[in-house]
Amino acid sequence: MSLNACRIIIFLCLAPSAICQHLSVAIGGGAGPASGNARTDPAGRDAKPETGGTLLLNAGLEFLHHKSVSIGIDVPVALHGSRSSDVFASGFYASIYTERLTAALTPGFRVRFGPGRRLSPWLSFGAGLGTIRRTGTDFQSGQQTASQSDSNLTVVLTPGAGADIRVARRWFLREELRNYLYRTPATGFVSSFTYWNRWNYNPVVAGSVGFRLP
Repeated sequence: MSLNACRIIIFLCLAPSAICQHLSVAIGGGAGPASGNARTDPAGRDAKPETGGTLLLNAGLEFLHHKSVSIGIDVPVALHGSRSSDVFASGFYASIYTERLTAALTPGFRVRFGPGRRLSPWLSFGAGLGTIRRTGTDFQSGQQTASQSDSNLTVVLTPGAGADIRVARRWFLREELRNYLYRTPATGFVSSFTYWNRWNYNPVVAGSVGFRLP
């Protein structure tokens, strides 16, 4: 049996204690910019972009340590988010389309530098699924002619960077920047033609409080 195989067997045998020793959880919130080009729709109703708060939940499991670097699994969950909106007008026709990434689960990997220090920066990248809430309304000569609202699943990519600041033996504060990237489905939806198959960028600056074992 090779040395590497022996190491794997030993790790699996000790897995329960290893998990308890390297687990972290954090909860916090933040916000990011909203995109759009108008404040009202053709009927005078509020349609401005909305910078919404984002609730962040995170679980991490560091499984590899080498010198001053640790590598682990990163499982962030984001809820709510900012609303983007787009108003298009040409002649007697106008349309309003809004979109919000309301939830995202993007497991991935995180590399943390200086895990034993009070301040430890990190980088992460994840991929998963998200739910987007969409609304669209068409107008002709100022009169509403079609309307649609729905929620859809889409693939979400999440690069991130931040730093953990240890404030007690097991407690830490986290500052982070995550950018939620997702593609609007290229499917028939009222007023969404300017968004079809388009990648959208949703940066979120957030702060969290966390607990780490050990």
